[in-house]
Parts: sequence; C-alpha cells; structure tokens
Amino acid sequence: MSVTTKISKSDLAELAELVQEHLVSTGEPVGAFAERAGVNRRFVSQLNNAKDDHLPASSPQLETVGLILKAIGKKIIFVDE
Repeated sequence: MSVTTKISKSDLAELAELVQEHLVSTGEPVGAFAERAGVNRRFVSQLNNAKDDHLPASSPQLETVGLILKAIGKKIIFVDE
C-alpha cells in the first residue's frame, strides 16, 4: 500500500478555498484560526491570500491538512481506488 503524504495543487487550491470561505463566514482572524487548528500562521495566511495562479509554494503534509479541515468542521476520507 502506498500513501501519498502531500496533496496535489488542485487539492491545495480547494483547501485554500475552504479556508477562505471559513474565515469570511466566521470573521475569525487568521492568527486565531491557525492557533486553534495547531498549524503555522504563515501557511494559513498564504492559503487565505491564495489565488488560482498563486498558491503556497510548498505542499503541506497530510497531517497539516487534517488539522486545518478539523478546525473548519470537515474531515479527510480515504477511498481505495
């Protein structure tokens, strides 16, 4: 079994969109969200400011993605293809 521990650019764009929607809808500051999620504030800021053609340069570890998703009330589901 092989498990990818980094996410694709398209998944990163989707994560950025989820973070942006959460921060806008809740009014939660980036720093507070990052602290609550247990992730790097700079990375959350990069996601919040990301545009389709300008995503964060590095792909986050799967654990980081899970922490961010958990903080916005989502979860990762693995599918065997």
